Amino acid sequence: MYYWYCYYYYYNYYCCYWYFFYHYNYYCYYYCYYLLLIIIITNIIIVINLVIGTIKCVDNPYEFAVVSENFTKSWIKGPCPKILRIYSICNPFLQSRWEAYKLTLGIYKESEQDFHGTTLSCDIMSRTPPSLCKQPRCGICGITCAGMDPNTIRSDIKDFQRFGKGFYFAPNSSKCNDYADANSKGHKGMLLCDILPGRKYKRTVDDRHLQGPPRGYHSILGEEGARLNYPEIVVDKEDAVMPRYIIIY
Repeated sequence: MYYWYCYYYYYNYYCCYWYFFYHYNYYCYYYCYYLLLIIIITNIIIVINLVIGTIKCVDNPYEFAVVSENFTKSWIKGPCPKILRIYSICNPFLQSRWEAYKLTLGIYKESEQDFHGTTLSCDIMSRTPPSLCKQPRCGICGITCAGMDPNTIRSDIKDFQRFGKGFYFAPNSSKCNDYADANSKGHKGMLLCDILPGRKYKRTVDDRHLQGPPRGYHSILGEEGARLNYPEIVVDKEDAVMPRYIIIY
């Protein structure tokens, strides 16, 4: 009788153990599955932000004043327009690429801030929270996402490229306004960028046949003089450019 009792007891214990084991693992499996899914989605979002970058509206009064003052004081041709909004740019991928290029410049690693005028196709101010569009013709969002693209250099305005093919920047916002195309609402956008000009090849006259800075130089500096009313800087390396702010006006 004792043996039958022990057999019954251990049999029930064995059945209960496997019942709870399978049920526990069933729920544990789905719990781990959803946890893994959440981790994967989170990492994808992080990677997208690292590669594409993000923007945020500049709410800090001091930061806004510094950027707007740079824009307004460097506007020397005609009346200065009103700034509607300023966005700061965070793009770790472009930042790391920019810093890596800086290390290759040796003694010429000093940076400077210059403006770049390009097309604003989207209504960037209508999106909350602030985000970048995917329109192929929107230079503001495209450069903020992926940096300067050699394939999008304006081949249709060769006559206006005084120093050949390259990425053009200027310390005067009014100069860059000539190349800023407005969106459907009449708003324009301009980028304020950190530039690594390196060793500058200085010119005072047009040299449209240049295919980049001569050997031993990293950029071309157009100085005010016989043919130029305003200075401009031309770089041919996309790594030399780090966009910092989007100015909407």
